[in-house]
Amino acid sequence: QKVNGTVFAILNDTVGTLAANKFKDQDTQIGLILGTGSNAAYIERTSRCSKLNRESGGSGSNQMIINMEWGNYKSSHLPYMDVDKDIDASTLNKGAQHYEKMISGMYLGEMARRICLKASKEINLFGGTQRNKLEQEWSFPTSLVSK
Repeated sequence: QKVNGTVFAILNDTVGTLAANKFKDQDTQIGLILGTGSNAAYIERTSRCSKLNRESGGSGSNQMIINMEWGNYKSSHLPYMDVDKDIDASTLNKGAQHYEKMISGMYLGEMARRICLKASKEINLFGGTQRNKLEQEWSFPTSLVSK
């Protein structure tokens, strides 16, 4: 399908996912990326956007896409476990991107390795035969989690 238009914005993958699917299906309300990293975007009524400068004009639309950048979300309502704290402490960006470290592909292999290592020590998981391999940080790729 040919679309006659002019590029007037650059957007990230999450907003692009939402916008592209909204073009195909008007019922679309959420764009979600769950891969190496994670993020979400959703469509909100502009009347609910308190930071929006209403005097700047704009398109006149009563809706806009909100890019949540939820990777750094942290809340006492989330189960932030010891393994999450340990993974955070072992990263270059300690104290940042909490939610992303809990759910995204970049960290799931390390989370599985740490949990298996703990089980190996506590209940002799794998008969203890893999303990030396499990001791090596970041040695368990996320791709193995899904196999």
